[in-house]
Amino acid sequence: MSPPDRREHVLVISPGTDLPAILASALSDPGAVTHAVVIAEGPLVTDRTGETTQERAAKVAVRAGITRAHDLAISLGIPAEQRTLDPVSVDTVCGTIQDLATQHPGARFSFVVSGGTAPLALGIFRMAMWLDGDVYFASRKAVLQKLTVPAMPARALAANPNYEAILTLLHKKPLVPGVVSGIPRDELFRAMADMNVPVRTREGRPVHPTLTRGNFGQFLTTLVRWGLIAENVMPGRESIRLYTITPDGEFAFALYFSHAL
Repeated sequence: MSPPDRREHVLVISPGTDLPAILASALSDPGAVTHAVVIAEGPLVTDRTGETTQERAAKVAVRAGITRAHDLAISLGIPAEQRTLDPVSVDTVCGTIQDLATQHPGARFSFVVSGGTAPLALGIFRMAMWLDGDVYFASRKAVLQKLTVPAMPARALAANPNYEAILTLLHKKPLVPGVVSGIPRDELFRAMADMNVPVRTREGRPVHPTLTRGNFGQFLTTLVRWGLIAENVMPGRESIRLYTITPDGEFAFALYFSHAL
């Protein structure tokens, strides 16, 4: 078992229609949050002259949600703060999150986009990539959906036809949360024997003219590192490795390879 992550974990949220419920959903994810920050847009939370009664009521509701979320975090022993941006641009959002990163060096960052304008969402997503943070989208029912970015360039995936073959074999055999399942490594190796395509160098010489357990292991290791397949150990038989396709693997398969079926 790996040791617990003792780093700070900063959760950054853009306020939506039901911020307390969204915060509760975010706090249920693995990895204890040690600091919560709500990034609010000045024009959406600050009263302005000339507003309609409906516009003013919407701002009151957002402010009330921020207050309740703040109180929830404090009740759980999590320091919480609000940062209000005015004006709102990609640069001001990035600058605010950069300031948080300076204040919490080495911290893990998670982000939840639940409301706000496009510059706020784009700034959050940009900084999540720079900080290697997790990004989630919150639905109106406070259900969080993780947004991912590819861990490899498309050309790297297309450069080796054997990656496509492995994803094809694992297609529609997804990882089931909480359940250890998958295709055993030996079975996958035998299935790949007839599908192996020798990979060639720029000079045209084959690097892997035949499939060996060594180069097959390299293919698997690469796909696991890219997050396209998952490796598990068979319960009671630790020498047997099981492989399944991940949601990102299914997405890559559908995007690049499904037309070939």
